[in-house]
Amino acid sequence: GKMKLKDKVAIVTGAGLGIGEATSRLFANEGAKVICVDINAENAEKTATKINLNGRIATSYKLDVTNEIEINNFFSEITKKENKIDILVNNAGITVTGSVEQLTTLEWNKQLDTNLNSIYYMSNKIWKHFKKNGKGIILNTASIASKIGIANDAAYCASKAAVEML
Repeated sequence: GKMKLKDKVAIVTGAGLGIGEATSRLFANEGAKVICVDINAENAEKTATKINLNGRIATSYKLDVTNEIEINNFFSEITKKENKIDILVNNAGITVTGSVEQLTTLEWNKQLDTNLNSIYYMSNKIWKHFKKNGKGIILNTASIASKIGIANDAAYCASKAAVEML
């Protein structure tokens, strides 16, 4: 069949595992060149390798999506290498179980930063690039947790509900 993403370039965050890995592989199978981004370099590389062994195109990149300096460096490097980026999938996320009472400030902030603020950082940086090209797509991974809530997952649920509103 026709490859829906032929000649497209997609960045997928949290590409090392789970939904991020599955999205990366699906996009590659649809013809996209996938830039597999993960805080864990080894996991990002594993996903990219699986894609390349399957005869598709992927590269991997170690990136902390909560670190704006790293994000700036990433985008300046990627935009030099790639003529254009077509798709950004903001998928990186973490969960630290705990109620408001139980979570430390650090745990709360880390989840909000990873699950929500990173989407702002990445989307804000790619916006100029998309404007220059006249188009671009941003996909954000939320969760059913944003609708039904999960006991003892306060920060995760709050962050995912915010993503849904965003």
